[in-house]
Amino acid sequence: MKAKNAIVGAKVMIKKSSCYYDGSYNNPKDSVGTINSINLGSCLPVSVTWEGGRNSYNYEDLKLVKE
Repeated sequence: MKAKNAIVGAKVMIKKSSCYYDGSYNNPKDSVGTINSINLGSCLPVSVTWEGGRNSYNYEDLKLVKE
């Protein structure tokens, strides 16, 4: 995902190429989450809420889900 496409409220999934695509509780593979905040000063700037959890990622770890 490109930084310009990251907006709070956007639906995303973890890319299969991401090191976070492991299916652990806070890194659910093949699940849709919602961007809840973006912190430009952070090394993992995109915070995503998943069902039952939350985690932060780089832009390149995520892909937008078209609704």
